[in-house]
Amino acid sequence: MQQLKKLLHTARYSIVMKRDDQTIGFANLSYIQKHNIAFLTNLIISKKFRRQGYGQQLIHYMQQLALTEFKVQQLHISCYQNNKPALNLYQKLGFHSYAQESRKDWQHNEAILIHLKLLFPL
Repeated sequence: MQQLKKLLHTARYSIVMKRDDQTIGFANLSYIQKHNIAFLTNLIISKKFRRQGYGQQLIHYMQQLALTEFKVQQLHISCYQNNKPALNLYQKLGFHSYAQESRKDWQHNEAILIHLKLLFPL
């Protein structure tokens, strides 16, 4: 029952970016109604399409979706400290770090997860 209550307060969009028959990238957008914030999660760009502006395009699309669909004041994203290209992109787009935590990464290695947010003007 708790899971159902949680799901009722979270809306989610999943976006797949494609060109021709090739998948370029993927991202999820979740909304936390109680706090009026959105989370951009699982942002992945295929290796052969990286450093070509697709990550920035996907983030901009998700920002617009967060603003128009949810009318949020903040968009949050998290990234491992060793993912320098992604951290640089997020900071270039106006995201600011607000917290860090120790975690295991996808390979079960100790890692630092950095939480960032982008504030939208009222």
